[in-house]
Amino acid sequence: MGKEPSKKSWYQRCYLTSRRRSRKSNEDQRRRQSLGRNERVDKRKLEVKFSEIMEKVLKHEGGYVNDPDDPGGETKYGIAKRSHPEVDIKNLTIDGALDIYKRLYWTPSKAEKLVPELRLCYFDGVVNMGQGRMVKVLQRACNNKNGRGKKIAVDGRIGRMTLKASENLENERLKAFRLLYYANIVKKNPVLEKYYFGWFRRVMF
Repeated sequence: MGKEPSKKSWYQRCYLTSRRRSRKSNEDQRRRQSLGRNERVDKRKLEVKFSEIMEKVLKHEGGYVNDPDDPGGETKYGIAKRSHPEVDIKNLTIDGALDIYKRLYWTPSKAEKLVPELRLCYFDGVVNMGQGRMVKVLQRACNNKNGRGKKIAVDGRIGRMTLKASENLENERLKAFRLLYYANIVKKNPVLEKYYFGWFRRVMF
């Protein structure tokens, strides 16, 4: 009689342990399913973000232009003949331009790895002035924000250190340093002053 409670307690412990393991297994399965859903949602958000950004970029770039003062030469939807001599610029379609932007600009620029607040200004700058120049603008803005002890190299390469340094960067500061870049090139080449107000409006949209 004295041993019966102990035997019953052992069965209870086994039962409770089994229930806990079952609940943990179900929770782990739900967590994995949730992570899978979140990953799919994140990918959809990334795609939407690219589309939203490109809608604004194309609005600024406009259609076909062949301005003799433009260093890029013949241009359509922001795709310049100088940078893409293999492209038939005059007959380029929007879908063709979007494909070029996704493959040759968005993906290499790692725009999706920046905090969302910075992506539009950063990627629009990549399109407008080239990736290397815009990355240097980003790096200078990061150094101004983070101070002397946390400075990174201004080398025009978008890597782990630059992405980390940009995590707390304000969009307004990035815009300010982008405008500084335009001001400096106008100072070096006054002929480009006619573009400056357009560049200003483009940055401040």
